[in-house]
Amino acid sequence: MLPLLYHHLWKKNKSFQSCPGIKLPDTVVYEHNFPRAWYTYDFKNSEILKRAGRFLDTHHIYQAFSKTAGGVDICAQYLFTSEGENGSTTSVEFMNPKDLEYFLNLRKSRPDGILQKFLPTAGCNAQIQVIWSPRVTLIQRRVNKNRI
Repeated sequence: MLPLLYHHLWKKNKSFQSCPGIKLPDTVVYEHNFPRAWYTYDFKNSEILKRAGRFLDTHHIYQAFSKTAGGVDICAQYLFTSEGENGSTTSVEFMNPKDLEYFLNLRKSRPDGILQKFLPTAGCNAQIQVIWSPRVTLIQRRVNKNRI
């Protein structure tokens, strides 16, 4: 995962805007087993905000992420990358409010990754993957075959 991606999306450009046109669900970046940054989208001002560090505790995160919507029991998802024999693998853990409480309070190890509030859609969920190098940028969009 690229935790710095969220930092760059949040940063202001020369017009003092943070990546216009990009909306994202509440996202908490985890590094070294702890929450390091919380990014959210402000619909009123149409910009990405970085929440103050005083909100980076389990109580505030649980209060914001534990509400389910759209008749789906899933409230959050944790995305992380792990290294194995066959290279790196990106994994996604979907959590209901009880799983989220365990993740925040009792889980001993959290690999570097991002915790996102789960937002159900009317159709199939999609994910955009970007692979960058100095010579080429590859962008892929993945869509679930099944409706959630």
